[in-house]
Amino acid sequence: MAYIEPHPTNPRIHRIRWRDHTSGKLAHETFTGTLREAEKECQYWARKEQLSKNGFIDNRVDMNVTLGSLEEWYFNYGLKWKNLKREKPISEKTNILTKRAFSHFIRDFGPQYPIDSLSSTDYREKNPHRKLNGLNVNIRSLVAVINVAIAHKHKVVKRMPSELFKFTVDHGTPFYLEPDVVNEILALDLDELYQDKPWDFDRRETMRIFMLYLHTGCRLTELLTLTWDKVSFAEKSIIVTGKGDKTRKVYVTEAAMEIFMEIADRERPMPYTNFKVRSRLNDLNRFTGVKFTPHNLRSTCGSFMLSAGCSIEEVSDHLGHEDIQTTRKWYARIIDEKRRDATAKLEKFARHLPISSSPLVERPNA
Repeated sequence: MAYIEPHPTNPRIHRIRWRDHTSGKLAHETFTGTLREAEKECQYWARKEQLSKNGFIDNRVDMNVTLGSLEEWYFNYGLKWKNLKREKPISEKTNILTKRAFSHFIRDFGPQYPIDSLSSTDYREKNPHRKLNGLNVNIRSLVAVINVAIAHKHKVVKRMPSELFKFTVDHGTPFYLEPDVVNEILALDLDELYQDKPWDFDRRETMRIFMLYLHTGCRLTELLTLTWDKVSFAEKSIIVTGKGDKTRKVYVTEAAMEIFMEIADRERPMPYTNFKVRSRLNDLNRFTGVKFTPHNLRSTCGSFMLSAGCSIEEVSDHLGHEDIQTTRKWYARIIDEKRRDATAKLEKFARHLPISSSPLVERPNA
């Protein structure tokens, strides 16, 4: 028969145990509330236990799920079930992000915290120094798990917590390097700037990293995960894996291909960690006094393509944007400048049109 085990320190937390006769195992649920509420919940599970003993199988599990119990359920059952419904299993990177999200939430709220009580604003209050983008990554991962629990036939979670939402983030003005800044970086004497480094330190590698990210427009991890079988010297192209494990072909410049040929004896084009790449680019930040990231080099690539006359569609495809509106929004300033230039060209062209061809000009009577 179902029974209650009180929590040793918190009188509002109770563990309800019962025998699941369909599996023959002892099951349990962590319940948060008064003792009277826990006794009522225990009566519910006592009836469920009796029904399963009599051979009745109920696929709907109705319980007050906690962060700890949801994490255990997801990685033992929910993830396998979700993967069976997909063409490709969820990537290891996504699973790591999910584990990290549970770790953060459990650290802040505790493993016994009810899922239904989760609140994004409470989470932000506990992490006042973290950026909203970082909080959104954790929240998005947890929302995905809760959706799996809702969709599962056992209905482990009844509904999405009403106060769990992603924050609206103002991305501000996009930053990309101007041509004169790029020229300043390319003109650096790295032998002199790295003179305190050991003799076997590869000084040219910093510029290779800078050039590859600038000339390909790839995301940080897209180049770090690139393998040689995805590099075509004949086509002057590479195939990278972007967000959501989606692949795309990127045609690259002669300068980028020359670098790939120079380092062709390596096991991978860029056998580094995120930290290694950022560290090398931080050296250039320090040498020039201009702060930029790999993503800023990606943005710079897109801005140079637009300035060189490429269409917004071509830039969007090159950078792997799912929605062309993302490209339009990100490069709005350059697009606006191109539209003003186009209007100036139209005005210059219109000046040379024969005046008699304009329907707005009245012709003199014969």
